[in-house]
Amino acid sequence: MNQFESTEIALGRIKTIEKPIFNTCKDVVIGKFDYKSDSTFIKIKPPHSAKELSLNMLVKPSNLKVYNAARVDGIALKIIDGTLNFEEQKIIWEQNRKFMSIVNHSILL
Repeated sequence: MNQFESTEIALGRIKTIEKPIFNTCKDVVIGKFDYKSDSTFIKIKPPHSAKELSLNMLVKPSNLKVYNAARVDGIALKIIDGTLNFEEQKIIWEQNRKFMSIVNHSILL
């Protein structure tokens, strides 16, 4: 998959500018894809994150810039969440829903 779109413009000479292409097809937007095998997603590991997780590769340069700037100021930043597909998010949702049902039930007792 080509991750960049090239555009030629004239500024006294021809120059190629690369800009990222965001995959915004319906399946990606609703989480019906496998980010683990998608080349546009990369693994982020500690110390940049609290645990190993996946992010879109276009996020990493900005994240590193903010991470390094914060470090200079004595601030330790960590990414705490990454990409989840629909099934992973559904599991979390169901666990939270069951937990809240138990909590709400015990409050009523």
